[in-house]
Amino acid sequence: MTRTKAPNHPTIRHFPVITCDCGFEILVLPDLKAMSQVIEEHVLEHKNKDAKADEVNRIEKDLIAQLFKKITELEI
Repeated sequence: MTRTKAPNHPTIRHFPVITCDCGFEILVLPDLKAMSQVIEEHVLEHKNKDAKADEVNRIEKDLIAQLFKKITELEI
C-alpha cells in the first residue's frame, strides 16, 4: 500500500489525523488494528532511514499518544 501525506483537500481535512515529527499525516481510522499497522509501517520507514532506536521508539510513542488523544476528543 502506498503511503502519502494526507491531501490538503477541504473534504478530506475534516477527518482527524495524527502527525509525525517528519510531517507525515496519518488518517485516524476506527479500526485500532489497522491504525496499529499504519503506525508500525511509518515507524519502520524511519528505522529504514537509519534513525536511531531511541528516536524510533520516541516517534512510535508520540504517534500512539496522539492517537489516544484524538480518540478521546472524538464525539461518538
